Amino acid sequence: MIRQINQDNGLEVRQVLAIYNRAIRRTTDNYTEQEVTFHEMTRRIKDKQVQGIPFFVCITAGEVTGFATYGAFRAPSAYRFTVEHSIYVHPTHRNKGIASRLMQELIDAATENGMRAMIGVIDSQNSGSIHLHEKMGFEFKGKLEKVGYKFGNWLDVVLFERHL
Repeated sequence: MIRQINQDNGLEVRQVLAIYNRAIRRTTDNYTEQEVTFHEMTRRIKDKQVQGIPFFVCITAGEVTGFATYGAFRAPSAYRFTVEHSIYVHPTHRNKGIASRLMQELIDAATENGMRAMIGVIDSQNSGSIHLHEKMGFEFKGKLEKVGYKFGNWLDVVLFERHL
């Protein structure tokens, strides 16, 4: 089941946090290097909700197995109709269609909220995310080389775009 997170449900926030911090510690799916605290994640979720930005969770057997949200692509106001999104799925629940369902929820919500474009900024080695974006109608727009540095390696990102 996909629904908006209940930010007052500490268990759901902790499960989102566990998925997110695992990605920080172990992958280049996210270029963040410092883990996020429970209070910081709660603040982020509340900030999104105050702004009318969705924060979806996938619940499987009572457990958060994935989450997704979007935010501003860039700060200048001319970009206000373009969003960059994030989707995370717990490793033991990948390849079960969760990311596709979360992506569709984001696309629908962004469209309903008057957005015109969604941007995916993806580590160039993340073949699963690249495949998901292609499957969901995003178009490859370019590669930025050696723009990130994590785990002692220079990292490239690829950009994908979908008009809504």
